Amino acid sequence: MGSRKVEPVPAGADSVGLQIYQLRTAWGLTQEQLARMIGTQQPVIARLEDPDYQGHSLAMLHRIGAALRCRVMVKFVPLRRGHLPRQAGAQQQQPGASRGRGAQRHQPYYSIKLSC
Repeated sequence: MGSRKVEPVPAGADSVGLQIYQLRTAWGLTQEQLARMIGTQQPVIARLEDPDYQGHSLAMLHRIGAALRCRVMVKFVPLRRGHLPRQAGAQQQQPGASRGRGAQRHQPYYSIKLSC
């Protein structure tokens, strides 16, 4: 496998499966070839490329990233703009505890990108 110019995955492409597919095809690899490179089987790659699959492990993503000469980046971002993290020492509320009537919950969202 030689060096290739890989186009970045579009910013709106949050699907990890879509990113894997785009990077694999940019390298001109089949699912079978990528599977052999990372020590797994083709059906595993097919499942990982499924846009609805949400069971990607970081270990597997690192193996794919290494094979495709990419870095795996995980970023936590708030769901709402303007939400700031709590200050150190601020009273923390247990997950799932009542926040009072009308209180808004800010659940973290994560983004995983394969960056080449």
